[in-house]
Amino acid sequence: MEPFKIEQALLLEFFTILLIVLAVVTLLGHGIWVVLAVIVDAIIGNNRSATRGRDCPNCGKRRAVVSGQCTKCGATPFIRPAAGVAPPDEMLITTRRLERLLARGAISREEFDKLDAL
Repeated sequence: MEPFKIEQALLLEFFTILLIVLAVVTLLGHGIWVVLAVIVDAIIGNNRSATRGRDCPNCGKRRAVVSGQCTKCGATPFIRPAAGVAPPDEMLITTRRLERLLARGAISREEFDKLDAL
């Protein structure tokens, strides 16, 4: 075998071993951080379930209800209105949203008129 090919084979073997060692170190390091995070969360009592969100019964999006409001449809499904407070006029809210869409140019005047007439 030529000396040049032997050097290439040794170099390839070296980098293969280096890659394997780096992969093992990376996996072990990540595993250590995950274990430490679980231990610290258990000690401190960090509640991550509050930030995950709940499923929205209005639009069906999974884990979209965060802080009481759906991040997709805007509904507030788990918040009950206070006693004696009238529910918002849905038609008024819809008209205001349509006016905002019209002002931004997201819908045309014809579309606005057709939707507002409903």
